[in-house]
Amino acid sequence: MVLKLKMGAKQVSSSLVLLALISILVVSVSAKIRDSTLKKIKEINSNGPYLGLLTVYPPEEAAFNASRRFRVGTVNDVKVIYVRCGVGMVNAAAATQQLADFFNIRGIVHFGIAGSLDPTISYGDVAVIKRVANTAVYDMLNPNAQTTHSHVTKDDLIIGEYHQPKAENESSNRLGRVAFRGERFFPPKGEPNVDISETWFNSTKKWVDLAFQLVDKVELNETGLPQKPKVVVGVNGSTADISLENLAYRTFLYDEFKVSVHDAESSAVVMTSSSNGYKVIAIRGLSDLSGADKAGTPSYRDITANNTVAVLRDFIQILHENNEA
Repeated sequence: MVLKLKMGAKQVSSSLVLLALISILVVSVSAKIRDSTLKKIKEINSNGPYLGLLTVYPPEEAAFNASRRFRVGTVNDVKVIYVRCGVGMVNAAAATQQLADFFNIRGIVHFGIAGSLDPTISYGDVAVIKRVANTAVYDMLNPNAQTTHSHVTKDDLIIGEYHQPKAENESSNRLGRVAFRGERFFPPKGEPNVDISETWFNSTKKWVDLAFQLVDKVELNETGLPQKPKVVVGVNGSTADISLENLAYRTFLYDEFKVSVHDAESSAVVMTSSSNGYKVIAIRGLSDLSGADKAGTPSYRDITANNTVAVLRDFIQILHENNEA
């Protein structure tokens, strides 16, 4: 069937054929898949390879006119398989692994909305993430604890330093301090069952380099936004299963990790794609200012979702023109 996908001020026709693959989403990878479904997957893969598209929230899905199932079709004459993973790192990793396990894909483009930690990036802007860290891997230490773990920030998050009002010489709190660590990562060409510690997971360099063409290419919708939106390429991202609505913690992450964007899925998608040896990139629109405001208003979420899909569309075209999709 032919659908009209609303993308900012523009529209593009994309042929999307709905496949009855919902069972793959709701059962584990080890569970038995019906023979009819496996036959359909084999048929689909014979027409590949495809570009995998993975998103998170209903607003982006509404902008992309898709449902919760895997869909296969074309965007800008590029063969794609699209799926919404759902919120959180486990959902994101599982959906990414299913794309890698079941389908003949060339790489994965992850897109969605997120919160801004960077004062130079605001509502409606769209960020292309160069590298992303899981900032929820840490040791919760006692105030004077000693540890031999390798930590990844210059300073720990010391709870007592955030007392307000702060008494003279007050720096202790029974919650102690948070000392951040890296993920345990199995590289695609590493030794079997041997993991390494990694803090940052990189989007594919060539894809990030190509994404710089988006800065002057994409027409973003600015209706109702407090400023003219822009595309920002090459930022650092932060991922955690934490809704970041605290200004002090936002400031700490920005200062210590130098991260501009916060969400709950990107590092899981990039890490899982990298572990499987696939090219990957994360594109996130900014619908709110994490910790500096309340959650983004519905109008900002909708506009940002449409702006993100506009960037996605043009990025797919750039990949196509450069024989990357």
